[in-house]
Amino acid sequence: RLLRGSAAAWERWVFHFAHLRQLPCLAPYIPTQAPQLKDTVYEVVLNAFLANAGDHARFLATVKAWPARLYSVPGLISAVRQRIATSSGGGDGGLSLVHGRQRSDL
Repeated sequence: RLLRGSAAAWERWVFHFAHLRQLPCLAPYIPTQAPQLKDTVYEVVLNAFLANAGDHARFLATVKAWPARLYSVPGLISAVRQRIATSSGGGDGGLSLVHGRQRSDL
Protein backbone atom coordinates (compact mmCIF):
# COMPACT_ATOMS: atom_id res chain seq x y z
CA ARG A 1 0.00 0.00 0.00
CA LEU A 2 2.85 2.34 0.76
CA LEU A 3 4.22 2.19 -2.78
CA ARG A 4 0.73 2.63 -4.28
CA GLY A 5 1.21 0.53 -7.37
CA SER A 6 4.37 2.29 -8.53
CA ALA A 7 6.46 -0.21 -10.47
CA ALA A 8 9.47 2.11 -10.41
CA ALA A 9 9.30 2.45 -6.62
CA TRP A 10 8.97 -1.30 -6.17
CA GLU A 11 11.92 -1.90 -8.46
CA ARG A 12 14.08 0.56 -6.51
CA TRP A 13 13.20 -1.14 -3.23
CA VAL A 14 13.84 -4.63 -4.57
CA PHE A 15 17.33 -3.59 -5.68
CA HIS A 16 17.92 -1.83 -2.35
CA PHE A 17 16.91 -4.96 -0.42
CA ALA A 18 19.11 -7.04 -2.74
CA HIS A 19 22.05 -4.78 -1.96
CA LEU A 20 21.39 -5.30 1.77
CA ARG A 21 20.93 -9.07 1.21
CA GLN A 22 17.44 -8.85 2.68
CA LEU A 23 15.34 -10.11 -0.23
CA PRO A 24 13.80 -12.93 1.85
CA CYS A 25 12.09 -10.23 3.94
CA LEU A 26 10.64 -8.44 0.91
CA ALA A 27 9.94 -11.27 -1.55
CA PRO A 28 6.53 -12.30 -0.15
CA TYR A 29 5.28 -8.76 -0.73
CA ILE A 30 6.63 -8.15 -4.24
CA PRO A 31 3.65 -7.69 -6.55
CA THR A 32 3.16 -9.99 -9.51
CA GLN A 33 0.46 -7.81 -11.07
CA ALA A 34 -0.82 -4.27 -10.63
CA PRO A 35 1.96 -3.39 -10.96
CA GLN A 36 3.92 -6.06 -12.74
CA LEU A 37 7.62 -5.30 -12.51
CA LYS A 38 10.35 -5.82 -15.10
CA ASP A 39 11.37 -9.46 -15.54
CA THR A 40 14.88 -8.53 -14.38
CA VAL A 41 13.52 -7.70 -10.93
CA TYR A 42 11.93 -11.11 -10.45
CA GLU A 43 15.06 -12.78 -11.80
CA VAL A 44 17.24 -10.90 -9.30
CA VAL A 45 15.13 -12.29 -6.47
CA LEU A 46 15.14 -15.84 -7.80
CA ASN A 47 18.86 -15.80 -8.53
CA ALA A 48 19.60 -14.47 -5.04
CA PHE A 49 17.65 -17.38 -3.55
CA LEU A 50 19.38 -19.81 -5.88
CA ALA A 51 22.84 -18.52 -4.93
CA ASN A 52 22.29 -19.13 -1.21
CA ALA A 53 21.91 -22.79 -0.24
CA GLY A 54 19.91 -21.73 2.79
CA ASP A 55 17.31 -20.17 0.49
CA HIS A 56 16.78 -23.11 -1.89
CA ALA A 57 13.44 -24.02 -0.30
CA ARG A 58 12.41 -20.37 -0.62
CA PHE A 59 13.57 -20.42 -4.26
CA LEU A 60 11.36 -23.40 -5.03
CA ALA A 61 8.38 -21.94 -3.17
CA THR A 62 8.76 -18.63 -5.02
CA VAL A 63 9.06 -20.31 -8.43
CA LYS A 64 5.86 -22.20 -7.67
CA ALA A 65 4.06 -19.09 -6.40
CA TRP A 66 5.04 -16.67 -9.16
CA PRO A 67 3.56 -17.02 -12.66
CA ALA A 68 6.21 -18.12 -15.17
CA ARG A 69 5.41 -15.10 -17.36
CA LEU A 70 7.28 -12.90 -14.84
CA TYR A 71 10.76 -14.21 -15.57
CA SER A 72 12.75 -16.04 -18.22
CA VAL A 73 12.10 -19.76 -17.71
CA PRO A 74 14.98 -20.82 -20.00
CA GLY A 75 17.30 -18.44 -18.14
CA LEU A 76 16.16 -19.81 -14.81
CA ILE A 77 16.62 -23.42 -15.94
CA SER A 78 20.13 -22.54 -17.11
CA ALA A 79 20.92 -20.95 -13.73
CA VAL A 80 19.61 -24.02 -11.87
CA ARG A 81 21.65 -26.34 -14.07
CA GLN A 82 24.75 -24.25 -13.47
CA ARG A 83 24.13 -24.20 -9.73
CA ILE A 84 23.72 -27.99 -9.66
CA ALA A 85 26.87 -28.49 -11.72
CA THR A 86 28.94 -26.27 -9.45
CA SER A 87 27.48 -27.33 -6.09
CA SER A 88 29.92 -29.04 -3.79
CA GLY A 89 29.34 -32.50 -2.39
CA GLY A 90 27.70 -33.82 -5.53
CA GLY A 91 24.16 -33.17 -4.26
CA ASP A 92 21.74 -30.80 -5.87
CA GLY A 93 21.15 -28.77 -2.73
CA GLY A 94 17.43 -29.44 -2.86
CA LEU A 95 17.10 -28.28 -6.44
CA SER A 96 15.87 -31.51 -7.96
CA LEU A 97 12.43 -30.04 -8.67
CA VAL A 98 11.63 -26.93 -10.65
CA HIS A 99 8.02 -26.28 -11.62
CA GLY A 100 7.24 -29.78 -10.38
CA ARG A 101 9.67 -31.42 -12.81
CA GLN A 102 12.52 -33.68 -11.94
CA ARG A 103 15.96 -32.32 -12.58
CA SER A 104 16.41 -34.86 -15.36
CA ASP A 105 13.40 -33.34 -17.13
CA LEU A 106 15.14 -30.01 -17.45
